[in-house]
Amino acid sequence: MSEIKVDKISPQSGVALEVGDSGDTITCSGTAVGFGGGKVLQCIAVHKSDVQTISGNTFTTVLSKTITPAATSSSVLVQVQINVTASVRYAGVKLYRDGIQLSMGDAAGSRTRVSVESGSNDSNSNDGDVMHDSSITFLDTAISTISAVTYTVKCANTYSGGSYGTGSTTYINRVPTDTDADYTQRGASSLILTEIGA
Repeated sequence: MSEIKVDKISPQSGVALEVGDSGDTITCSGTAVGFGGGKVLQCIAVHKSDVQTISGNTFTTVLSKTITPAATSSSVLVQVQINVTASVRYAGVKLYRDGIQLSMGDAAGSRTRVSVESGSNDSNSNDGDVMHDSSITFLDTAISTISAVTYTVKCANTYSGGSYGTGSTTYINRVPTDTDADYTQRGASSLILTEIGA
């Protein structure tokens, strides 16, 4: 292997500098600087097209994906799109990284801290044939690791008493009635993880 040591390589005036040919692998053994931050290092996703039912108040995994960051200084952009509704109101969606809840509202008394509330179907209304398309966008800047981390989306009903309590059901990718008819819809949900270099 040949080696050339110089202080600077500059292109001719008005000409773009090209390194290597198509199909070549360019290896940098040192630290590349001067390229700026905010580079997309990897993007992975999980897609869910099947339906899921969740009974009661126990938050249950709907989407989950593991990513291994390339650098401890990276951030992970988390994007969630989820179709969720409930038999009787109060369906909540929570986002976690390795069991730590992220992107949630402030603590306030007995209120449940969620990323988004969805599925506000009411037995007194006519929206039993409605799915609620909810989304979460969160930039996780605190990963500080090059070990694998797992992001998880969980859903459940958040009301524990009365007729809206433990007997309620949360539905993913389907409406509560789920009548076999063309006006009844089914949907899909996804979790996308994008590593952003510092």
